[in-house]
Amino acid sequence: MGKEGVSKEVLLDGAQMNLSALIVGTMSFLKQKHIPIKDWVLYIGKQFEDSWGGMEGEKAERILEHLLTLEVLPLGVVFDPAVENSAEKLAVLLRCD
Repeated sequence: MGKEGVSKEVLLDGAQMNLSALIVGTMSFLKQKHIPIKDWVLYIGKQFEDSWGGMEGEKAERILEHLLTLEVLPLGVVFDPAVENSAEKLAVLLRCD
């Protein structure tokens, strides 16, 4: 969905800046309205509880796989073949094709 001629790296940087601005703006709004940030964090946690709550009791490798699938791999990373990855140590490379 990106603009033709704009690299993925630039698009990802822009997305990260937009998300950071949204979070900072939200925190500022909550502070101005005297709404505890803790309440917002708890609300967000409850919204995503089903996706993470089902992981309780799972082995670290399964949780890592879940995290990678949802959060990391969509960024375009690949595992570093020079590193033996495990639940204790993980190396990935970000591709900017």
